[in-house]
Amino acid sequence: MWHLGSMRVNGLCGDAGAMTTGELNREQVIRAGLNYDRVQLHQERILGVITSGRETTLPIVGACTTSNGGVIPWKTLVRFAEGERLTNAQRRARRAAFQYWCRQHLGTFIPAAGAASRFMASLQRFLQDVHTQVPELHEFCKRIAEKSGQGELTAHRSKRLDSLSVLAALPLPADIKVIPQLLMDWEKTEVCEDFNAMANALELYFTDGREVEVQFGTDNSNVSEKNQRDAAPESNHWRIHWDAGLFGRRSASHTPRSSAKEMHWLEALQSQPPSEARNQGKRLRRELTEKERLALRCFAAAHVLIEKFSGHPKALVPTTAEGDSFLFLKLVEQISLLPSAVSVYVAPFQQTGQFKDEIEHGREKLIRQAQNVFDLSGTSFAPNWLRPTTHRTASDTTVLEQGLELCTLRFNENGTPVINEENTYSSVAAGHGELLNLFPDIAAQWPNIECLHVRNIDNVIGTQAERQQELSGVAETFRLLRDTLEFLRAEVEDFLPHCRSSNNNDRLKNHDAVVAIQFLTQLIPSTAQGQLMPSSLIQEAHNLGLTVENIQQVLGNLFHWQPLPDNLSTFAKWDWLQQQLARPLSVFGVVRKEIGDVGGGPVFAQLPDGTHVKICLEMPHASKEDAQEYFGNKGRATHFNPVLVFFELRTHQRSHTQNPRSGRIVQPGQLFDEHFWLLARKEFRGRKVCYHETVLYELIGNSARTNVLFVEVPRTLFKPHKTLLDSLGQDRRSYGFDETLKGEE
Repeated sequence: MWHLGSMRVNGLCGDAGAMTTGELNREQVIRAGLNYDRVQLHQERILGVITSGRETTLPIVGACTTSNGGVIPWKTLVRFAEGERLTNAQRRARRAAFQYWCRQHLGTFIPAAGAASRFMASLQRFLQDVHTQVPELHEFCKRIAEKSGQGELTAHRSKRLDSLSVLAALPLPADIKVIPQLLMDWEKTEVCEDFNAMANALELYFTDGREVEVQFGTDNSNVSEKNQRDAAPESNHWRIHWDAGLFGRRSASHTPRSSAKEMHWLEALQSQPPSEARNQGKRLRRELTEKERLALRCFAAAHVLIEKFSGHPKALVPTTAEGDSFLFLKLVEQISLLPSAVSVYVAPFQQTGQFKDEIEHGREKLIRQAQNVFDLSGTSFAPNWLRPTTHRTASDTTVLEQGLELCTLRFNENGTPVINEENTYSSVAAGHGELLNLFPDIAAQWPNIECLHVRNIDNVIGTQAERQQELSGVAETFRLLRDTLEFLRAEVEDFLPHCRSSNNNDRLKNHDAVVAIQFLTQLIPSTAQGQLMPSSLIQEAHNLGLTVENIQQVLGNLFHWQPLPDNLSTFAKWDWLQQQLARPLSVFGVVRKEIGDVGGGPVFAQLPDGTHVKICLEMPHASKEDAQEYFGNKGRATHFNPVLVFFELRTHQRSHTQNPRSGRIVQPGQLFDEHFWLLARKEFRGRKVCYHETVLYELIGNSARTNVLFVEVPRTLFKPHKTLLDSLGQDRRSYGFDETLKGEE
């Protein structure tokens, strides 16, 4: 149990110029670039949890399935989007209207601030184990980094051989064993060159006892040369080159570099001591066994990948044999799959420049490698001669930053803020949920944008025609749902004054409203459709009008609203309905679980007040027992992971007659809820700390705050990259980009 107290941190007292560890210091929070009100709320919630001893988990009461209406089956969605009773001409007209809506009023929002460290966590653990068990390798890497010891002859033969034996005896995880071979598939990238150089240097050291200088390039994400210099030390800009005939395979794309600092392997050998040392080197030479060579190559691969990418965002890490980054592939997908008016990428703090450089580099690559350059027309990636004469293109691509204002503070176990040795607060990212604070800025900057299409940067699905049809099916369903809700919002809003003025006016007399309700029943399980809207009730609604209960039964079943409160007046019931309709629409594409799949997903959960909500719950938000029962291997949850999300950025546009396109911008305050946050517990510099964390998909995917709908999507739309192994061995063809990109000549 955590205890409250007035403990001191780092020996800091309350004297002048120093911060105490109790209440927040507003000036210091603002100086750190954080939002004081937000951080203060975070501390209050953390203290509330600590003092009460409760957890921030939500009890799960059931799984959302296709049978109980929690998840809409894929076949139902396709029939709804295509329109069974439409003629071919009507379908073509609807399709044209849909494409126009996407290019004019849909925005794409792609969080891409996640670091590559988690992506390479298995490599990091492997390196730590090796450094612990084989200190000689750790010292070797330090000498490489410090450029010390090169050209010398190491005489400690027994020490080297002992270290080599220990390394070869270490168990190699299955995912580590395959990395050297898979890394060779990246032969057209600088990563492969660095791996070859490192592996050959290690082999030379352990066979001949010779150290030669080897450094790594930094062109890992096609960022500009200036950003490369800013992101890495100067020593990382040059390397020794090896002869392929003597030391093994060399990348086919390798060309000598002109830097004055470079040294060929022959020059390195010529710089060694005279014949006595060379003869001693021959006496020390021994051949490696296959097991020893594999261990060395695994270590070399892990070392190179960690050195090059661990400090970078995953978006800029290569994921194809051609060297394409996640960000570049997402640019290609955006053009080919579901073009939108604007694509917004979220970069990590102070890395906006690198993202913009990668986007510009991607534009040049697209122009050069596109199968048909005219497909780029109307996008921000079109060549200059194909761009419109206006200053603003039909499609924009921009980068926003997950800056300090979206961060929070680390807190000690007693709820007091952590204070660094520099007498400053320790900030940390507050989770993807804080990205909600960027939505009003997007709405203000692009007034025509009505909705956002949220996608993960590491879900690479390709650009094949089948993927376009599948993605369009979800988007078309969202648009039809939203148009229907907007119509009902306007009708109910217009009806409320009449309902207030007349006690006998308790029905909405509108034939189109009845048709709209009937239209939405298509998404409800067929077993319940006849009970909710039987033919007799439909006829009565056409003759007399719709009651609140008629609408609540259908929409409440579809979006899983709370029951209509009892003992309300007629006007209060219609006002309650208006509040339910006013919630933003959110459509989540979820995939069916398969054997071995583990992860959070759509469930019914219980809030502290006893009410049940439908929510896309993350695993850390469930108790250990519930996580195992529902989200573990062969768990009760039938679907998991939102592959894609469509979310309303504005509502009530049709009721704004003066400026129909303005509507009401959805504010973050409408979605942040005291129930939907996590108390993250971590270790920081050897101490236990905690901080307030929110999850984007929980905040926009719960029935307490949004009109959320979970729809089943094909597994082909779900190709996540959680570890490096998901990328290694892949190329443009295997990802499905061969219909869009020519590939390398």
